[in-house]
Amino acid sequence: MNAPRTPARALKSSAQRRRLTREANMSNETEVAERYHEQRPVFSSLAEIAATTLSALLRSRKVDFLAVSHRTKTLESVIEKVTRKDYADLSEMTDIAGIRVITYIESDVTRAAELVGTAFLVHTDKSVDKSEELSDDRFGYRSVHFVCELGDARIALPELAPFKGLTFEVQVRTVLQHAWAEIEHDRSYKFSGELPSVIRRRLNLLAGVLELADGEFGLLAYEVDEYTKRVQQSAKSGSLGEEELTSLSLLEYLKSGIDLPIATGQFSAKSTVVEDVIGELKLFGVDTVSGIKHLLTADFLAALMRHVPSTTVVGTFRRAMLFTDMERYFSQAWMKRWQGMSPETYGLLSERYGEATCCGQVISDTTI
Repeated sequence: MNAPRTPARALKSSAQRRRLTREANMSNETEVAERYHEQRPVFSSLAEIAATTLSALLRSRKVDFLAVSHRTKTLESVIEKVTRKDYADLSEMTDIAGIRVITYIESDVTRAAELVGTAFLVHTDKSVDKSEELSDDRFGYRSVHFVCELGDARIALPELAPFKGLTFEVQVRTVLQHAWAEIEHDRSYKFSGELPSVIRRRLNLLAGVLELADGEFGLLAYEVDEYTKRVQQSAKSGSLGEEELTSLSLLEYLKSGIDLPIATGQFSAKSTVVEDVIGELKLFGVDTVSGIKHLLTADFLAALMRHVPSTTVVGTFRRAMLFTDMERYFSQAWMKRWQGMSPETYGLLSERYGEATCCGQVISDTTI
């Protein structure tokens, strides 16, 4: 049995509708393109001003961040979104200008988000925390998105008046959230849509690992802060002695009023040289701050001042170990990070051990 034929008039009408739709779309795209080219310089300036303002605020409030970047949507991206969202006008888009803040840990995302709320006029009804959209058994894209205006106080400035009523988007995320977004979302690695269950499972596992790592970095940062506070409090209360010897505890010990009259130079807890000498001290058997006190005896400091007119804190500790037990230092603690011996140090050790011991037995055996 033959299927009923579609009337020619209906076919013609359908073709006309498709043609009219295409023409309407083309007309709309042309209008969007014209308005975009007119307004792009304004949105580009808006993005730069908002990013510069936010960067300055983050620094002034001591919020650690990796980067604050800004961009203006391309024409292709604008047309795609206007078409997909069926916007009637370009003004319905809220993210032509965009700013992205990348922090190291989640607690700084919170602090940065609070600054966004105080710095700009936030449209809370259009802003979203993407992590809240994930159910408790799902992992994936996590970032905080704000739709903002500069706000009345800033718009009152004559140079910012052209930006009145214009919106921009601020995204705040951690480094690991950014990595996931770049791979899964922004870089279009075809991870969206329907994937085979085996691949989707691996993708979810990866997202879960990144989320777990993000949380662990935040927890570690918190624990380091708490350790720092504890050591500083111990230094203030005079109970620093039993603290484990670390760069921080050593720094706090030196700041607590120890008198090293000939030590010069700035002591930095982050210096690799300091890390080296702490390693040597531990190999020498000094595991706590109180062990440092036992090295810096009155006899040593007096001899040091007689023979060495000027030295560093690190140099003082190394000479203290040599003065205490030169043979043990060279056999257990010396990591060969330094070579040679100054005449001043040689004089110090000769007074302590005698010329023969200093010159012959230990120094020649270690070939410094």
